Amino acid sequence: MIGNRYELGRVLGSGGFATVYEAKDHAEERVVAVKLLPLGDEKEVVERFRLEALQLSQLRSANVARVYDFGRDEEHGLYLVMERIDGVALEPKKLGRVLLAHEVLRAARALLSGLAEAHAARIVHRDIKPANVLVPGGIAGLGGLKILDFGIAQSEHRAQLESAMAEPRRTIGTPAYMAPELLMGEPSTPASDVYAAGLVLYELLGHTLLFPDRAPREQQQLRTEIEASLGGRVPPPLDAMLARMLARDPEKRFADAGAALADLVNMETAPVSVDVPASPPSRRRSMPPPHARPTLGTARLSRLDPDGTRALASTLHNLDLPMLDALARRERGSEASRVARALTLGLRLEIDAAALVLEPVSDHGPGAHALAACVLAPRARAATRARIARGLGEGSAWLETVDLALGELLVATQAAICGPEEVPLALMRSERLLARNGPRTSSRVTLELAHDALASRARGVTEVSMRAFEEIAAGDATAPPLSSVLRALLLGPLAFRIDDHVARASFERAAQLAADTGATLLEARALCSLGGMLVEVPGRLAQGVSALERVTTLLLHADAPSLEHLAAHNRGVAYIVEGRFTEAAEQLQHAREVASGEAPLELEILSGAQELSARLAAGDIDGARALAKLLELSRNVPLAPRESMLVALACTLVKWADGELAPAPARIEGAGDALLIAGVLDVIRAAGAGEPIDYLASAAELHRTAEEHGFAAFYWFDLLRAIVARVPEPHRAPMIHAVDRLVVLLGSATKA
Repeated sequence: MIGNRYELGRVLGSGGFATVYEAKDHAEERVVAVKLLPLGDEKEVVERFRLEALQLSQLRSANVARVYDFGRDEEHGLYLVMERIDGVALEPKKLGRVLLAHEVLRAARALLSGLAEAHAARIVHRDIKPANVLVPGGIAGLGGLKILDFGIAQSEHRAQLESAMAEPRRTIGTPAYMAPELLMGEPSTPASDVYAAGLVLYELLGHTLLFPDRAPREQQQLRTEIEASLGGRVPPPLDAMLARMLARDPEKRFADAGAALADLVNMETAPVSVDVPASPPSRRRSMPPPHARPTLGTARLSRLDPDGTRALASTLHNLDLPMLDALARRERGSEASRVARALTLGLRLEIDAAALVLEPVSDHGPGAHALAACVLAPRARAATRARIARGLGEGSAWLETVDLALGELLVATQAAICGPEEVPLALMRSERLLARNGPRTSSRVTLELAHDALASRARGVTEVSMRAFEEIAAGDATAPPLSSVLRALLLGPLAFRIDDHVARASFERAAQLAADTGATLLEARALCSLGGMLVEVPGRLAQGVSALERVTTLLLHADAPSLEHLAAHNRGVAYIVEGRFTEAAEQLQHAREVASGEAPLELEILSGAQELSARLAAGDIDGARALAKLLELSRNVPLAPRESMLVALACTLVKWADGELAPAPARIEGAGDALLIAGVLDVIRAAGAGEPIDYLASAAELHRTAEEHGFAAFYWFDLLRAIVARVPEPHRAPMIHAVDRLVVLLGSATKA
């Protein structure tokens, strides 16, 4: 046990000075990696280890391994606690095959993004090599690769000091990936990292020697003497980029990773033909890495339609993000290119970057308008939404002119990921597109189901048609990947009322398929729904919490506040069900703060009401009182019936904690499950006031209310009991007795 918190497990790797262990963080209940340096090492090594912790803590890139903690254990030594990454090294042997050129470009974008963050912080890595870049999930995870091991990194300031010293300089790093100037004893610079990254990317194409006509033992010496020529071995335009990264003279290289990344982003052509083989025919197919995530058998596209618009619809329908990248470059600046690039970024949860690609939207055609309106605007930050809205202008003329298949998929996507406030707009769009008579393709069927689901949500109906239930239960394996994911997201919440096993399986299938294809936006949305649903299912709480924690990881570096709010809110509710009230209050406070200014007021209020209840249950009465004052102010703002009543109920509970047995608020038609909570509070208050209660009649009435409003489970009885335990005597004992009686009659997780 390190630092009275981290329980060491198996060894993950070791180097010249330190050993890395897998470990269990008992404070956060998560698996981490702990880098351990025994005490007694020379002062320089200890200082280098300390600097690694400080430097890593400055970096927030999604492509750099996160650092959580740093400290000293008197028995075992210095320790650095990092993100545990289950992945393979960025090299063909570990990935299972040589990469295609457009896959190398995807890896380059992620690798350079992480390095650019370090260089912007004036940190030089000094040891970029395949072993220090891990790819989670194999080739499908190239965009999420992580740069590790800043153990010999140095700040630019420290490099300048070292260069001014008269003492002889020691060369540090891995010679096979050193830039020519380092082999000659010169100091490290960001350009040195760019050279090493270029070598790593070059080798992903299956090339092992930079100078193939010379012996391996001569390679390092040749780097310092002659310029490498990549002609014929690397397809354009990747060849020009790698040639500049691998220039012998650092002055002719990109100055840093940020400059190289800008060149990559602006690239307009693509090393991809219309036909893309599934794997290089001249090579034996190797077994996938043993840890790789199992796929659902989704087939990659092997052909891009020569027509850009049709290619755009087919790549989207197949959720083939690498081919969307390829299409963006092949089309050389056309609208299809812009839409494909923005769509790829959006699906990877880089919403703000996607909006920049389309800005100004008014300069583009209906495909760009459809993407901005249906996928980007609903998930973007408020400032980005405002920019998109200015570009979209008035009306929805694009609904009449957008390619029908593309429009059907984008509107169905909006229906699957939208919040309650977006339902009327999404419903209108689905009706307009369905009015355009077209062939009954898979995308048309998906849009029809989206329309049905939206209509049910708009009417507040919780029933699901048998047609929809049968569709989701069948899980049609012939449906393209996007249709499969969208149908699960659309119909899962409705199917839950009929069979939670079917709904759960559909969400799991959707999340897995989205993860396999790299569509982080859809994976996060599916896991949010799955986690929120599982907290209501007896025996599935831990699985629900795990799903929501996965969402938190996915959204760590994303720019989608509405999704972040949903994940944090659902996670807070899950912690309430687990009885972890203090943690629940923290999560719900985070959800409330994320929603502030970024999401509809109702969502902020909803999280605030739940947070207040969690604070009461945790004994934070002062915090609950302060929050109640904020919520009381919101009652002057028009709210939906449910949110309005939940605020009133939460404020009632604060009064109880202060010894005032205030009655439950007046019922509001359309308040949904808030009506049920109010009924329960009526019984508990009556008990505290010493009034006679017919528990059987009360339980029967509560059951009827639950059935009428589709309420699934009385999972919050433990929360109410904890809150009632804060009520002063003499009211406390009879109120606790009332809660216990209701639990016996209704069950703490009774199905309605």
